[in-house]
Amino acid sequence: GGPVSAALRSAGSAFDSAMTDAGLTVQSVTLEGRAETAQGEIARMLGIKRGTPMLYVDVDEARARLEALPWVKSAEVRRIWPDRISVHIVERTPVALWQKEGDIVVVDIDGHPIAGEDVARFAELPLVVGRGAESAVGSLLELIATQPDLKSRVKAAVRVGARRWNLRLDNAVEVRLP
Repeated sequence: GGPVSAALRSAGSAFDSAMTDAGLTVQSVTLEGRAETAQGEIARMLGIKRGTPMLYVDVDEARARLEALPWVKSAEVRRIWPDRISVHIVERTPVALWQKEGDIVVVDIDGHPIAGEDVARFAELPLVVGRGAESAVGSLLELIATQPDLKSRVKAAVRVGARRWNLRLDNAVEVRLP
């Protein structure tokens, strides 16, 4: 409190004015890579307002907030001097539906759940079931991709003993992989 606090506030105000006078405030935010994540949700998580001094933008914190969104796999937030913030996001790609304890969620190649998605929208994706199925889905998809005739027919895959798969095909045939 007292004179020291007043001096710091005054210095802060002078610094803000100098940044504004020099044109070093956020005037625009550019966004690349967004397809599934709502633009408003990205803006809310960024928390950057027009006119904010560029030095006050914590790009690491903004990146971390964006990466907390369900669809965002990675994000890059950069200052482009004198007055622009550039945001580039990489979204998750849904590859399977994962059934766990009666609930079904959409997962990406790494087995990361994409929370809050309507699974009916992704009904064409294969269903994976069993302990560890979500984390092993990438290797399963890599394996069946080598067999194009088989790939298009797999409707579900059951992880057995956290070490192998049983595939259920569209004609109700079950293939037990070693």
